[in-house]
Amino acid sequence: MEEEVIKGTFRRKVQFYAFLFMLLILVVILKSDWFVQFFSINTNGITAEQLKLRMVKEANNSILYSALFLAFNLGLAFFSYKLGRRIHLSKQFPPPETKFPFTMKVKRGKKALHQAYAAYFTSALLITHGIAMLAYSIYSASAIKEMVNVI
Repeated sequence: MEEEVIKGTFRRKVQFYAFLFMLLILVVILKSDWFVQFFSINTNGITAEQLKLRMVKEANNSILYSALFLAFNLGLAFFSYKLGRRIHLSKQFPPPETKFPFTMKVKRGKKALHQAYAAYFTSALLITHGIAMLAYSIYSASAIKEMVNVI
């Protein structure tokens, strides 16, 4: 019996690599901004009040970055859940009428359900990670603000 495969299309490959490239640019921008701000704190000629204000600003920025990361995670979690649901209903991976960038073997039955469960788990993990990261950044920011007020 011959295995069924779904062929990938060139257009989907281009879209996939464009998405990865945009994601790479986003990560580089966020990391370089953090890197420049973290190492540009020069305490020579800066007053204690200015340093306190800068620390509070950085604490607020960490909350903003974590909130943006949570929004991104929620989008990926929604996509992962939706994919898992389609796999679960059709008991086939990849689900019918789904276009993928690469050629894939079709899995049916129990193997497909394992893929659905993995997609559900990934969705829950993304949501949990995003919320935990936001909660930790809020906690850290409040600790920094409290420390600045004590100094």
